[in-house]
Amino acid sequence: MTFAGGMVPRAFLWDACQPKMWGPDGNVLLLKSALPGALENTQRCEEAIQQLLKARAIHASSTNSQELFSVDPVFVSHVMKIEPSGSKERTQALMAMFYAFPKDSHLDPAFFTSKGLLMIPVLRFLLPSLWLEFPPPARPILELAFETFLSASYFADYSWKREAARIAEQLAHLLRSPVHLARANFRKASLSRLYDYAGLQLRSLMTPTGIDARTNAWLGQLTLSAAQALIDKSAYTRDVAATLRDFCPLEPSRPSHQEGLILLDGEFLVTKSLRFEGRFEEAEESFKQVLARANELGSRISWKVSSHFGEVQSERGFCEKAIGMLEDDIAELEKYQPLEHGSGNRLRLALANCYLMNLLWTWKQECRPLATESIRLALEHFQLLDHAYLSGKPASFMAKHNQFVARSGLAMVHHIGNNFQEALAAWEEAEQVARTLCEEPGYAAMITLYSRSQIAYHLGVEEAEELNRRARELWELIGRR
Repeated sequence: MTFAGGMVPRAFLWDACQPKMWGPDGNVLLLKSALPGALENTQRCEEAIQQLLKARAIHASSTNSQELFSVDPVFVSHVMKIEPSGSKERTQALMAMFYAFPKDSHLDPAFFTSKGLLMIPVLRFLLPSLWLEFPPPARPILELAFETFLSASYFADYSWKREAARIAEQLAHLLRSPVHLARANFRKASLSRLYDYAGLQLRSLMTPTGIDARTNAWLGQLTLSAAQALIDKSAYTRDVAATLRDFCPLEPSRPSHQEGLILLDGEFLVTKSLRFEGRFEEAEESFKQVLARANELGSRISWKVSSHFGEVQSERGFCEKAIGMLEDDIAELEKYQPLEHGSGNRLRLALANCYLMNLLWTWKQECRPLATESIRLALEHFQLLDHAYLSGKPASFMAKHNQFVARSGLAMVHHIGNNFQEALAAWEEAEQVARTLCEEPGYAAMITLYSRSQIAYHLGVEEAEELNRRARELWELIGRR
């Protein structure tokens, strides 16, 4: 612990004793730790932890349902006198990190995010030892190192994500594996699409002969990305489904766990496409089935499915049901990870959208002024999200997209509540975000222009006609693209 930065989560120690990754058969493989001393197994690890706590050499705290251990400064001073360089110890700590770091969200669905967030600082601290002090390792360790850095590229800021993906690429070269190299290159391309808005270039990879179920599932991830790229371009659902048929388990009647998760992700993408096509009834029924299957497999995709499922329910008028489901899901997710990351923000955005849809349905059906409390609740949810999305620098494409949705939601709630000045200001802020989403004005810009024109008419502002004209011109240019 002293040579790993002085503060580590329990998961760093505990999971190093019981590492797991995907096995060649596409199912979870529990590895035997090759680490010395207290990290040989969980029993010895726990005994060592308790002895150190009793001696007050380390102190315990907790955050996000994860226990942290910090080394006492007096103990650090004592250790540094014995091992002033600590090169061997840092190398051992890095080895422990390769065993401990969560390799895939499906391998640790509940705690993947919280463990990763807490281990990233330790991994970054140990990073200099990778090339300077770490000898050329055996292939099993190289594979663990590759999976560690590829997984680590999903955490922290953009600069770290790029660095982690670059290191994974270097390790793939050492492995001399075209599949590992393709995975690393694809991750780098995905990051470029998300942050630099570059088009996703899927490099062709000839499927190796005699592949196992694990490799087949890895290649299946490329098929999922190709399908998502079609959805991003508003392709028809039939085209999305046709692309997904390119993936097939090695044994279709008995897919491995990992291959089954790829199939599940594909079903989710098809269902999401149905929703975006406006086929809400079909999408709602399909989301229900996908969610049941996700819960059966213990897949983290259930959080993504819940977000869309709740939104499509509210779009069909079942707002209170959707709000109740999403509030339960958010409370459950908060037990395992901070809501400010990943699925937490997406679930909160879905909840805010459901509150907005509830206002719209009530407004439409009852044709009367809405309750002040209902408007206040909806505003609070969108304001919370707008602040959360502002805090990420630089923001990914999806973060900016969601920030646009949050600011648009704010504007619509203010408009419904007849707060026209506030609505106009919120639409102007939404338009600023829309400009960062694409170089050429698109659908987002058209929405903001049209909405601003409507409010300008209410306020008697002279630019109302001009705003409406620009919105119509954009509509004729792009349609509902």
